[in-house]
Amino acid sequence: MHALASRFPARHLTRMLLGRGALFWLLMRAMLLVVGLGAGGSPTVSGLTPLAAFVLVATVAALAVLESRRLNEHRFFANLGVSPVTTGVLGAVPAVLGEAIVAMVTRP
Repeated sequence: MHALASRFPARHLTRMLLGRGALFWLLMRAMLLVVGLGAGGSPTVSGLTPLAAFVLVATVAALAVLESRRLNEHRFFANLGVSPVTTGVLGAVPAVLGEAIVAMVTRP
């Protein structure tokens, strides 16, 4: 158990990365909603196909890594022993949970 706990950053940094991932997921879903409305679709939040949900989660993870590089946090994280993979995984967790909840709510 200790080996798993040492792979993740401190609680404050973990919360910050999870919050950033949640913000990116919300922005991506809002963007999809606006694009759907512009294309003449319905204004409901619908579940995505599994491939589209996977692409959305991967995009959120990539955005989380790119944002940490944009803010030059990747050097700070490297000094703390946090890899870009861990940053991407922590950024993708809210997207995975959000897509799972949307899929459960919108599927009959």
